[in-house]
Amino acid sequence: MLSPFRSRIEKKAAGYPLERFLSTPRSDFLCVLCGMVVREPLECGSCGRLFCLLCLFCKERNLGENFDLHCPNCGPKILPRAPSKILIRILNEQKMHCKYKDNGCLEKVSFGKVTIHEAGCLFQEMTCKNHRFCNKTGLAKDFIQVNYSEISKEGYVCSKICKKLLKFEKNLANNKKNAALKQYFKALQKINTFQNN
Repeated sequence: MLSPFRSRIEKKAAGYPLERFLSTPRSDFLCVLCGMVVREPLECGSCGRLFCLLCLFCKERNLGENFDLHCPNCGPKILPRAPSKILIRILNEQKMHCKYKDNGCLEKVSFGKVTIHEAGCLFQEMTCKNHRFCNKTGLAKDFIQVNYSEISKEGYVCSKICKKLLKFEKNLANNKKNAALKQYFKALQKINTFQNN
């Protein structure tokens, strides 16, 4: 049950660093365990302190396999709960910088929308989806976005050539050999035209 959650721990940092915010957040919004602004917050039902879900999970996981998430200050009898809607609303209104600011993103996004923005930010680093033949990396703004229907992989490619290679692979994988052969023949014609000029 916890294995998908454990894999998220490896990929995600604890809270959000204070320097990401346009104005210093209230100390109430800081996780007691990591000292940063809470990410996926939980609140102690007794003392009202906030914790990042991942911080609390990691702390408890270190105690053993069978555990209950609880406030380290109040003890195991007090289980954490979701914070009040008012607190979440106040937290969600905090303005912060995109995590790709160092790559050139100038967006200032509300806390509640930062995850959505960063998932589609054009300043995030990408690796070309044509992994078999290309391993070029760069910013999304410099790549070509492709969708599932075109290549059966959503993401970005570095060039039109990589996009065509992925379409060719998709046609072969879907037993559309005629479409793949036509595509291959067009590519050969372009190479011949280029060499003859």
